[in-house]
Amino acid sequence: MSSKVTSAQESFLTRLEEFHKNWCEPIDWQQRSLKPFNKGQLGPGEAVWATKLQSYEPPMLERYIGIHKVKPMYWQYRKRKAANEDLKLYKEWEVNHPFVQQVMSGEQDVWREVVRLHATFHQEQTIAKSYSLHKYDQNTAECDVFLHSMEEVIPSKIEYATKRGQIRYRDFPKTKRIILYESYVYSCLVRVARELFAVLPCRTIYLNGLLGSAQDHFPILSAILERNALKARGATPHVLLQKNRTLVAHKKRTGFHQIDRVYSPCIMNQDIEVKPYE
Repeated sequence: MSSKVTSAQESFLTRLEEFHKNWCEPIDWQQRSLKPFNKGQLGPGEAVWATKLQSYEPPMLERYIGIHKVKPMYWQYRKRKAANEDLKLYKEWEVNHPFVQQVMSGEQDVWREVVRLHATFHQEQTIAKSYSLHKYDQNTAECDVFLHSMEEVIPSKIEYATKRGQIRYRDFPKTKRIILYESYVYSCLVRVARELFAVLPCRTIYLNGLLGSAQDHFPILSAILERNALKARGATPHVLLQKNRTLVAHKKRTGFHQIDRVYSPCIMNQDIEVKPYE
């Protein structure tokens, strides 16, 4: 009796390899730190309508039918409205500027708050159990990603549907599980790295994929990544990470093995905070 993998099972297995394809919107903190305009000068919105007023030279037809009186009145109204919007924009910048300055200066608690608020990888339970973020300086961050084990994330049975619609289960070959789990690990770590670069103004990230608990864990992949290092089009997560300074020990029959980290700026700093997903 012929059968095929159910669509739900296939969708789940495919998704494990595609976490890296989606990530949060990038934040330009340098741009956010700039004033929208200087006090005492026209704001960008008000300036548009002011320019229209100053350069308006009504043609004869508009003078004849009286439009030359209506247009300036309308533009004056839009100018006042734009001025209020510009003022609101400036006040918003004033309120947010201290926080932006803290982000730019690399305050650790602020960086953690930025990741919590703007990154999305920690909202998907399948990606990892938890993460730990440590700031070394305003250009460097270290992130430990506590990954799910293969037993936790890769099913041991494959769900099939027969032509009659009956559900059957077959053992998932171990070597195929190992291959799928490898893809999952690389996809997750690339997703995390991309989002950290998107929301933090750092230039370098020390990224570690860990297995185990907060108290008893070990790395299976450790990499030093530079900004723009993960932007190659069409490259797989495996290729993207291997192009960087990466340590990993993986065998086809046994999977990942414990490794030593690449040089870490905080070498398992005792005050690293492990944040579970909320």
